[in-house]
Amino acid sequence: QWGASYIAARTALERAFLAKLRWSRVSLEAFLVDPQEYFLNDSGTRYRGLNLQYRDADRLELGAVYYTVPRSSSTFVLPDGQRVPREGLRTANLRLATRRLGGVDGLQLEGELAHQTNENYDMSADAWYVSLGYEATARPWRPSLTYRYAFFEGDDPSTSTFERFDAPQSSGSDTWLQGNIFKKTVVNSNLQSHRVRLAVAPTKRLGLVLNYFYLWADEYNNRGGTRPLQELASRDLGHELDLHVNWSISRRLFFLGFAGIARPGAAIDGALEGDARTWSTVQASLFWSF
Repeated sequence: QWGASYIAARTALERAFLAKLRWSRVSLEAFLVDPQEYFLNDSGTRYRGLNLQYRDADRLELGAVYYTVPRSSSTFVLPDGQRVPREGLRTANLRLATRRLGGVDGLQLEGELAHQTNENYDMSADAWYVSLGYEATARPWRPSLTYRYAFFEGDDPSTSTFERFDAPQSSGSDTWLQGNIFKKTVVNSNLQSHRVRLAVAPTKRLGLVLNYFYLWADEYNNRGGTRPLQELASRDLGHELDLHVNWSISRRLFFLGFAGIARPGAAIDGALEGDARTWSTVQASLFWSF
């Protein structure tokens, strides 16, 4: 049941009901899913919704998603220590992407905008991102350079409305993990970030990706160490530089390598009373498919 660390809740489901209709370039998908969670703290969270998408190869992709959380025992912590439930969460999301911006092959633009409310209490939370990049597909090694700015709203403790965005199942080492090191400290809520991504492919089987992240909090309302972060003078969470190596050795063997270094910012250093140090990690994994 738990055979591998990479079979996580993002991709493994206890149950899933999916229905999909497709006509030409338009598709409509209905879903009800219950993610696989660790049995000792299974929240029973279920997601129910619709996904409408238009896709014209790499030229244009448009998407609209609406989902609700009809059941969950998860809760969100307020700045004063009280809790509100995830159950009743409602999310509307719009997405646009193209790999031929202005008719230029390889010029990529992607963006998303999401808004959340809850049927059980006053909630209004937003998240959005925009990404611009270019991939030189005709050049050796197919180099690509991409910049992304992302915003996940935090809760303002001076208002009665709950504004902290909830980004469930947000993962993927090269997509929505905001640094493989910082993922252990921050999540995609109450967070703003810059990401610069450089990728090359020396061969068809070998890919190298270099990611740089700068992260800072949206609001001073998280707690860390012995002092609340809102008493500190900075929202600066820190910087991280990561190198990923993806090597398809053969049809059955795949190597994943990773090395990263992160420097905690003034907000984390202050929460730890000046004792924050540079973090680093190295990982090597070999996958055998059969």
